[in-house]
Amino acid sequence: MRYATRIVALSIVALLLFLVGALAVQTWLNRQHSQIQAEAIAAKRVQFDAAAQLTADRPDRWSPPHLNAIGEVIQAHVQRFSSDMPRPPAGIIRLLQPIPGMAEGGVAIDFEMPHVARLSLLHGRTWGLLLVGCLAVMVLFIMLALATARRVNTETRTPWPATKTEMGSLEPLARASAAQ
Repeated sequence: MRYATRIVALSIVALLLFLVGALAVQTWLNRQHSQIQAEAIAAKRVQFDAAAQLTADRPDRWSPPHLNAIGEVIQAHVQRFSSDMPRPPAGIIRLLQPIPGMAEGGVAIDFEMPHVARLSLLHGRTWGLLLVGCLAVMVLFIMLALATARRVNTETRTPWPATKTEMGSLEPLARASAAQ
C-alpha cells in the first residue's frame, strides 16, 4: 500500500471515529437539555397550581391583577392565552396551562430558562464549534500529508528496481565471461 493511500485511509478512519463520538456526545447533550427543560416546565406548572390554590378565594379570580399576583409569586409573566400572542423571545419558555371554565381555555406562563439549561445549551453550541474546528484541522493535515507524499524524492525509495535492472544488464556479461 502506498504512503499516501495509507495516510488517507488512516485519516478517514480517525475522522469517522471522531464523528461517531461527537455525534453520540451531541445526542446525549440534546437529551439532557430536553430533560432539564421538561423538569423546569413541570416545576413551574406545580408552582402555578399551588399559587392558584392559595389565591382561590379572591373575588377577581383569573383577572389580569390576579394573574399578575400569581406571576410575581412564581417569578413568571402570566397572562390569558390568545392565539395571536407573539412568540416568546429566545431564552424564554412558554407554558400553556389550561384553566377549566375560562373562555380562551387557559393562561400562558412565560418564564426564563433555568441557568442549568442555558449552560447546557451553551455547552452544546461550544461542542459544535469544537467539532467544526477539529474537522477543519483534520482536513488540513490530510491535505498536507498528500502534498508531502507527492513530493517524495525517488532517492529515498528502496533502490530495488534500479538494482534489479543494473544486475539484469550485468548478467549476460557474466555468462559470457564464464563461458570463455
